[in-house]
Amino acid sequence: MLITKQNREELHQYITGIAQNRKQKILSIFAMPDHTQVLVELSQLSFPAWIVRKLSYSIEIEHLRIP
Repeated sequence: MLITKQNREELHQYITGIAQNRKQKILSIFAMPDHTQVLVELSQLSFPAWIVRKLSYSIEIEHLRIP
């Protein structure tokens, strides 16, 4: 599924919400048609691989719900 201009802002808000729920801060986010770039400020107790896995998993779950 490609990211369209119409759903880009919704995707930005969704990813930001996931990060905020996990106590992380999004510094920059931009969705391209085939991928999304996210710059996250991690706390000292965060593990980058864990954050990426959690964000990716949450987005994949939501993608499966889209009709």
